[in-house]
Amino acid sequence: MFEANGKYTIYAINSMCFGGKSEITITQISPKGPVFKQRGKRKQYYLNTDKRCAVFKGWDLPFCLDSDPSMRRNGVHTFTGNACLNFVGDTSKIRTWMEEHQINPAFDREIVLAIHPDNLSANDRREEVVFPEAVTHSHAVVSDILKKQEERQ
Repeated sequence: MFEANGKYTIYAINSMCFGGKSEITITQISPKGPVFKQRGKRKQYYLNTDKRCAVFKGWDLPFCLDSDPSMRRNGVHTFTGNACLNFVGDTSKIRTWMEEHQINPAFDREIVLAIHPDNLSANDRREEVVFPEAVTHSHAVVSDILKKQEERQ
């Protein structure tokens, strides 16, 4: 999945249950796994990807998460700690992009949500499940969002 000197972007759920983005370069492939450094940094780490990590080749990708600092509106930055990857953009475009470019074979598509850019405030927030067919109902937040989504249709 990874190549030495390759640039990748990883969207993952962190320990505080919100999504984050890391732009990395693989510096070497060791017997313990890929070694990487973050964009603009020198320190190197071993890379561990699991089912909560969406991996893409390249940097400066077309979509960001609600937790991205660029999503600040009128001095306010709201994001959701719902243990999902909350991408900002059109649901169908995010789905197509994920299907065509996400390279982690273990990635759990159930946790991918879309939020329209006009609905980022806490009052207007309306998430949509991007891959409803992948929902196993093992994630309570995703199940609730899918139920609301089906009621709106």
